[in-house]
Amino acid sequence: KWNGALQASYVGPQRGLGYAVDGDVDLDSRIFTNLTLGWEPRRQLRIRLAVTNLFDVDPPPALWRNRGYSPANYHNRGRGYTLTLEQDW
Repeated sequence: KWNGALQASYVGPQRGLGYAVDGDVDLDSRIFTNLTLGWEPRRQLRIRLAVTNLFDVDPPPALWRNRGYSPANYHNRGRGYTLTLEQDW
């Protein structure tokens, strides 16, 4: 049995003080997309592959403008992968 999910998160533009790691916030809006695919070859065994930041949207560095970013609003820096195997006994 197969299953899957596609999830998208929209983060609107941010301007102002108080959010950032390295200074003021000046960020454009972004859409982050995550994909999960699962396969259950037997009732007791599940295999899942998750791809975080599917289209590889990096946090905007913008450090040359002395502007930071809020890491809480971004997934991995670049694309990330997770492989999970679950076995029921």
